[in-house]
Amino acid sequence: MKDSIITVVGGLTGIIVGLIISATVFGTVRAAPAYEDQKHADAGRAVSEFVQAINMTSAVVNKANQSLALRRILLRYIDLDIIGLYTISSQSTTATEKKAFLGAFKAYFADTYAAKLVKLKLKDFKIVDARKVGKRDILVTTTILTSKGTTKLHWRVRAGKIIDISVAGINLSRTLKNEFSSLLRSGGVNNLIKVLLNKVSSQVSI
Repeated sequence: MKDSIITVVGGLTGIIVGLIISATVFGTVRAAPAYEDQKHADAGRAVSEFVQAINMTSAVVNKANQSLALRRILLRYIDLDIIGLYTISSQSTTATEKKAFLGAFKAYFADTYAAKLVKLKLKDFKIVDARKVGKRDILVTTTILTSKGTTKLHWRVRAGKIIDISVAGINLSRTLKNEFSSLLRSGGVNNLIKVLLNKVSSQVSI
């Protein structure tokens, strides 16, 4: 059952990574469209800065330093508190359990996804739209040119931080929630914490 956690990476991340690695890329991150208001502009800027920060790490020669830089980027631009708490929202947890889980989740997420992002160069990445969804969020739609044509990625942004990513109808936070559910059912949040920490290959400063 613990092996099911591996499919989190193989699911949405595998698809996103596969699409971007196969891209035929030219140029850099393109200019964003005119925004409706400052909130929309801030959301677009958060996505652009995230992509540009990832691209900049390609110049880091030392692999350990590059991996550390990518972990810090993930922790800075993605709101892992919101994503993490959503994945265990079906469970009744104490404040202590939530704190312990978020620490494990952030370490696991940063460690796992940084390893995937080392291979990426997100170029010819264009913001095409930003619209309000719900009461607090902005959905930023971007495109990337791949060998099979243009692919859309959607970024949900709240208060200047990314809280979800989706591609081809597959949603990051929902995928994580579904993958964690069996571990939660079998042993509760403490079981999930143990599995996540076992998957962490190096210490991450949160």
